[in-house]
Amino acid sequence: MEGRRAFAVNVLHGGGQPVAELFASGTPDRFDRVSWTTPSAAGGPHLPDAAQSVADCEAVRTERIGDHTVVFGEVVQVTSYPSADGPLLYGLRRYAAWPPSRPALCPGGTAGRSPVDRCHRGKLCNCCET
Repeated sequence: MEGRRAFAVNVLHGGGQPVAELFASGTPDRFDRVSWTTPSAAGGPHLPDAAQSVADCEAVRTERIGDHTVVFGEVVQVTSYPSADGPLLYGLRRYAAWPPSRPALCPGGTAGRSPVDRCHRGKLCNCCET
């Protein structure tokens, strides 16, 4: 990042765990092992086979925190890639895909009720889950 004013953030889809692990490993030839492209005006490489979307950013400031330099950016363009999976999540040393979306309203006609109200099935709603 040193000396660059732009970068790209690839938001991987649920099937992108092997790519996440590859890039986390620091393997020197990682870009030789994946499909990537750099569209015109992109802030950096896009991984279209593994990314759900990519945010191209301009660096607006950096801050030294401990032995790291944190780069803050402003998103200037977002590119979406078709994927049936939700975004890939990582936390507590585990990967998971974002769960499929659920309907915002209960099919039992609870429009206007809070998500913790009881729905037509006597369960907590959003949607019909206890």
